Amino acid sequence: MSREIRRVPMDFNFPPGETWTGYLRPDHLRLPDCVVCDGTGTSPTGRWIETIARLLLMVGDDVRSQSMGRELHPYLATLGSAPSRPLPTTVENPHDAELLASFDEMADAEASGDQARIVAAASRCANVRRLHREAAMATWPTYVQVRPGADAVEFSTGLAGREPGSLGHDSSDGWRATAKLLEAAGLPEDWTNCATCDGEGSAATAEQQAAHEAWTETPPPVGEGYQLWQTVTEGGPVSPVFTTPAKLADWIKTSGREFDGSDTPRDQLIAWISREGLSFGTFVETSTGLVSGVAVAAGGSDG
Repeated sequence: MSREIRRVPMDFNFPPGETWTGYLRPDHLRLPDCVVCDGTGTSPTGRWIETIARLLLMVGDDVRSQSMGRELHPYLATLGSAPSRPLPTTVENPHDAELLASFDEMADAEASGDQARIVAAASRCANVRRLHREAAMATWPTYVQVRPGADAVEFSTGLAGREPGSLGHDSSDGWRATAKLLEAAGLPEDWTNCATCDGEGSAATAEQQAAHEAWTETPPPVGEGYQLWQTVTEGGPVSPVFTTPAKLADWIKTSGREFDGSDTPRDQLIAWISREGLSFGTFVETSTGLVSGVAVAAGGSDG
């Protein structure tokens, strides 16, 4: 969910943009995090596996990035063993001939048995080798990273169980990819659970757990006014309170925020508000591209 209509009193003055406090569990009732897994419920090894699974999915995501002219994601670009290739170069070392001549000079000196000549030839050879090495380092080829091919999508789709969306693979895909890796290793899905908290993520006592579970939400008061709410977080108001659906629709249209439904025809907005509608997410991918969830819910766009 992303947006919904609430009926609240006309004098309801909770500040828009903030989460309704009745939906927030008080801090003193929050369960303490497990100190081993930092509240994740996952063992250190499991977190590494999850990270690697996400990197594998990003290999598939990069195919779309390339089509959009974007650079390789830094997480992939900074991998120490990331595939790369040298750019072709025709630069020759200016000391090649001099180095070969110094080798010949050294061989002649050693053949003569003259110690003074050998020492002088060795000194010149060492100096030329140093110059040759410095020149070689200056002309060392530049390496560029090799980007994944189009078949990378097939691989990431196999791991995630579905193709990447318009924004790439999401956290659900990451969970499924992790499960696939564990399955390939012959391990159960709960193998990555933190052994200290048994995957719960908390170190709560029985008393703390009971108090935590006993808490219930307090919904906002009900009234005659119309107000737009977000449900991206626990939930909270987005707009002021209005007396009619038409006035709220006008506010949405003039807000300029597509995720609030400003891309929706006014008459459809009014109808959606009147039936106290819900949206289908912040944005929805349709045949014509990304549109707001409000526009889709109100019938303003074809899915």
